[in-house]
Amino acid sequence: MERCRPRHHQNDANYWQLAFVESPPEHGRRRYVELAESLDGHWNAQNAGAPFAWEFNHPYRFRLELTPDGIRGTVSELDGCTRAALKFRFDKRAVTTGRPALASGGFRAVFTDVAATGDDKTAIEISQPTFPPCTVAGNNVRRARPTGFFRVAKTRGRAWLFTPGGDAFYAVGTDHVSYGAHWCESLGYAPYHRNVARQFGSEAAWATNSLERLKSWGFNTLPAGHSESLRYQGPPHIEFLSLGTDFGNIAAMAPKENWTGFPNVFDEPQPAIIVFGADANERAAAIVRRLKELKAP
Repeated sequence: MERCRPRHHQNDANYWQLAFVESPPEHGRRRYVELAESLDGHWNAQNAGAPFAWEFNHPYRFRLELTPDGIRGTVSELDGCTRAALKFRFDKRAVTTGRPALASGGFRAVFTDVAATGDDKTAIEISQPTFPPCTVAGNNVRRARPTGFFRVAKTRGRAWLFTPGGDAFYAVGTDHVSYGAHWCESLGYAPYHRNVARQFGSEAAWATNSLERLKSWGFNTLPAGHSESLRYQGPPHIEFLSLGTDFGNIAAMAPKENWTGFPNVFDEPQPAIIVFGADANERAAAIVRRLKELKAP
């Protein structure tokens, strides 16, 4: 699934986006326009689509309008001819504040003539989060200097992962332990989410049960795609950089389909690869800076 979209962005877990979408090859690379909401990290909390065979290398105008009553997204030609219009009323809990943003995933897109206006400015409270003490236990047979962060260091000539307290740690986890996963295009909803919501009644109850099962199976880490409701209850979690997938768009050993792909790590350095490497380094550095500012244990 590939998308190019403007967003009404509150944070990474709460936003609306109006997107051009192209479905995977097995679904015929169908193209359409989508207005979708992520609410508390639950993707497609609200979603509507309209068929439109948009074209590459053709300019379009996106407009995303937020009012006290709802949100409306339109896609039009530069001459004003409307190609798609989608909207939602705020008749239930929804993302109603945020900032304008632009994003692209799987496409190379150019945004021009960008403008944002607003009549009702709302102050967004930004609070400094607090975290419980880190109690992750490792193997104290191998030790390194405690730093307060997970890190990689060499000992006896080999690289090891160490806990904030300095113990060696072997991370074992399974991806996408997610309360809101996974959206099924053919069904029009996420069957796993619908089943666990019916079974447990709340995300908190699901999270408690899921953590108990993960620990009983020997998993000690929350890798990519997990629900934030699982965090800070024992297992450490991993931030999702998605560097390999992005690199696969430039030089692929295994071509990218849907979310996957593997970069050609043996490829000679080319200008595009060098630019990607600089971007990847900056993205990783930005996440490290943010984590240090939060002073997470």
